[in-house]
Amino acid sequence: DVYVNTGSDVPSSDIPTPPEKEGYTFTGWDRPLTNVTESFTTYPQYRAVAGDECVVRYYVDGSLYFSTVVKTGQNAPDISVSGRPKVTWVPALTNITKDTDFTAIFEEEPTPTPPGPTPTPTPTPTPPGNTGSGNTGSSNTAPRLHTLTVQNGTGSGSYVAGTQIIINANNPARGQTFSSWTVSPSTTVTTDKSISSMIITMPDYDVAVIANFRASDGSSTSTGTSNNTNSNRPGGSTGNLTGGTTVVIDKNGLSNTGVVSATVHGSSDNFTIKISEDSAASEAVLKALMAEYGSLDNIKYFPMDISLYDASGTKKITDTTGLKISITLPLPDSLREYAGNNMVAGVVNDKLDKLSPRFTTISDVPCVTFSAEHFSPYVIYADLGNLASNPGSDKTPQTGDGIHPKWFLSIGLACLSFIMFMQKDSRTKKKQKVRVRA
Repeated sequence: DVYVNTGSDVPSSDIPTPPEKEGYTFTGWDRPLTNVTESFTTYPQYRAVAGDECVVRYYVDGSLYFSTVVKTGQNAPDISVSGRPKVTWVPALTNITKDTDFTAIFEEEPTPTPPGPTPTPTPTPTPPGNTGSGNTGSSNTAPRLHTLTVQNGTGSGSYVAGTQIIINANNPARGQTFSSWTVSPSTTVTTDKSISSMIITMPDYDVAVIANFRASDGSSTSTGTSNNTNSNRPGGSTGNLTGGTTVVIDKNGLSNTGVVSATVHGSSDNFTIKISEDSAASEAVLKALMAEYGSLDNIKYFPMDISLYDASGTKKITDTTGLKISITLPLPDSLREYAGNNMVAGVVNDKLDKLSPRFTTISDVPCVTFSAEHFSPYVIYADLGNLASNPGSDKTPQTGDGIHPKWFLSIGLACLSFIMFMQKDSRTKKKQKVRVRA
């Protein structure tokens, strides 16, 4: 057991070295070990190593600092150690052909210059022809680079302060799902840390990031009454048949999945629709959003991969010609407050393919319905810089149809006006009270 003050990090010297498991590599702990605010028990996480991969482990002061895998024959990443001088890893990081342990060797920090008179700098000669004040010589100074270290994900490297870097968590091992990012220092500017793809704005210092995973709850929603319609695809039959489409949700951030429904158009076969966390899909979404908006400072987003499988859920459908799905999902937890301000888009050729969603309320759960036919990455998002003044004032019907109650109100008022106009008597009319129930 380790005891730390509330809000403090677990000291690295108190973090035990996780046991090694043959055929697996350690990917981190299932709970962040920074900013501890409650007592908890944490467990080491592992992922299986493929036959063409080697496990590489980095040790600092005798303790495991980082672990990852590389393809056989490739170089291991040259990572930095936050708060320490330049590090050299022994043995060499090149041409890894087997599981390898590296040890950190640090260069000695330079001895501080004793106090004394400040030497007068030697003026830089001005090149011939540059007599103006526009060129000072300092403009040729190389920009200072800072190191970004991403554990359990991609994006590690050296960057100039102000650079926006897309980082992606590794796809989770079987039985696990992405949980969150731990960023140190915590003041680093990022987008949503609960999304497996995140943008970091590189500060003027080194940053270390860890992708955290947790055990998957195996969330799955079955919709056995969805109508799958045939469109003369091979193996289908004519007419509308009741199919057994299953929607499997393997992604954090979607609660109340019991309201999920889907219809497959273009075939009477049964299918499985999978909505999942996928780093490649999330990265494609971020790139498309940045291409559209330039900056994501005012964008809240929820990326997802929507793929079509056969009824067993094991074979991915690659020929989706003529197939389209209409799907109803609960609004993501992080986007509920934006109600009808939310937008939906697919990603096609690295650009947003904006859709026309409908917003409904089913069993008191705010939902969105849209059609998907590309089976590419999709995103539900809100532009916080362009919100309607009061998007939540008009509630959608409980039945799930797309007619907004403000139209019920308009029709009711129009009918009332017509009745009052047609009445001929001059007696005082009672004021009418129209109550529209959503």
